[in-house]
Amino acid sequence: MTECQRNGTYGRLKSEARRADLVAMKRPLLKAALVAWGLCSTALGVMLLARHELALPVPGKDDSVLVASLAKTTATDHPAYRAVHFLYGPCRCSQQLVDHLVERGPIEPFVESVVIASDDGTYSERLRRAGFAVTRVTTTELRDVYRVESAPMMVALSPSGEVLYAGGYTSAKQSAAVADKEILDDVLHRKEHEALPVAGCGVSQRLRTFLNPGEIL
Repeated sequence: MTECQRNGTYGRLKSEARRADLVAMKRPLLKAALVAWGLCSTALGVMLLARHELALPVPGKDDSVLVASLAKTTATDHPAYRAVHFLYGPCRCSQQLVDHLVERGPIEPFVESVVIASDDGTYSERLRRAGFAVTRVTTTELRDVYRVESAPMMVALSPSGEVLYAGGYTSAKQSAAVADKEILDDVLHRKEHEALPVAGCGVSQRLRTFLNPGEIL
């Protein structure tokens, strides 16, 4: 073997050794990157599950603050069955429910009203034209005055003011099968109707932060 050949062989071996060292140095970094990617993917998956599948909190039927606030909001000249729809302007599920309510109009003999948070007036005006009494509030007022932290949600009351139903409208998020008519019919005939989950949006800051920490979604 000539000296040139020996030098060439040595150079190749040295280069391969360097590449091996680089690979060895990068391997822990690659493993760390894969672990971080896996953790992020898992966290995002949990957040998406919470946003789209988990039932959101509903105030209890016997919540004294809710009952007192509803008595003021839905006051009528004579005893009547009442239904109150709680909506959140930026929520797509609430927006779809606005379309549904406007299309069907109030259901007799119920006195129906809407309490909507974070609405610039667009949805409120449509609902008023359709025959609903509308109260616009902030998200803080919705939480503190009515104990409502998620939407869309419906509360139905008897003529005496007893809360007979408090829950959602559908069995799944953004479902087209809105069951409000069936629920109100059961309320009118004093049939127990299992409360449907509120599969919509968090309204209070506390709940929005829980469902979307850092507002990354």
